[in-house]
Amino acid sequence: AHCVEPSPPSFRRVQQQIRDRASPAARQRITTYNVAAGASSGGTVPFTTSGGTGDHAGGHDMWAMTEAAAPGGTAKVIDVPAAALDDLVPAGEGVFLAKIDTQGFEPEILRGWERALSSRRVRHVLVEYWPRGIDLLGGTPGQCAAVHMLESLVQAGYTLYALSVISHPKAPINQYNRIFIGERYSARPLNNFRENCKWYFDLEKDFPSETYKMGYWTDILAVAEDNSQQNLIGVTDVGKAL
Repeated sequence: AHCVEPSPPSFRRVQQQIRDRASPAARQRITTYNVAAGASSGGTVPFTTSGGTGDHAGGHDMWAMTEAAAPGGTAKVIDVPAAALDDLVPAGEGVFLAKIDTQGFEPEILRGWERALSSRRVRHVLVEYWPRGIDLLGGTPGQCAAVHMLESLVQAGYTLYALSVISHPKAPINQYNRIFIGERYSARPLNNFRENCKWYFDLEKDFPSETYKMGYWTDILAVAEDNSQQNLIGVTDVGKAL
C-alpha cells in the first residue's frame, strides 16, 4: 500500500494511525510519502494546510472559490516537494485500487501516472470529479477542464462509472435531499463528457446562493477495460457508466 499525504500535520496523523491500528505485518506493507503527487517530480507545489480535511494544493480560497487566499484563519501556505506517482510506485507493481481525492488537483496527479495508467497496471481508480474545483486550480473558470481528465482515462482504456452527487451540507441542495437528488439523476447526461460537466454548473444556476460557491461534485470509478464488471465486488445501483 502507498499513502501520499502532502500536509505535514496530516502526514504525522496518518503515521500515528498506522502505528496504532495496523498489525506489524500490515505496517511492513505500507509506504508513506510526505510529498504532493503531481504531474512531475522535482520542484515544489504550494499547499494550503491547517491539518484538516480542507487542505489543498495552491493558495486559493476553496470556500469562496477565489484565487485569493482566505483571510484570517489558521491555514497557511507552504511549499511541499512534488513527485509523480510513476516515480513513486515501482514500475513492475500492480495496483488493485487507487483513491484520489485532492480538492481539484486530480488532473495533475493523473498526468504524473500516465505510464501506469496506459499499461492498465492500476485496476481501479476512484477519483473525485469536482468540475468547479478543477477549473479553479487550473485557472480555467467555467471551461469544464475536468472533461480532459475523463477523456484521458478513457483513452488509457478505462470504463468510467459516475457515483452519487455530493455537496457541502450548506449547499442549497445536498446529499440529504434524497428525493430531489434522485430526480436529478435521471437528467444527468452520461453519454457526453462536456454535457455531463455542464450539468454540475447548471445545478448551481438552478439553485443559486449568495453564500455557497463550492458547487457540486461526484466520485468517478474508473475500471480497466480488461477487468470485467463481474469481477468487481459490491457493484451498486448508483454506479452508472459514462
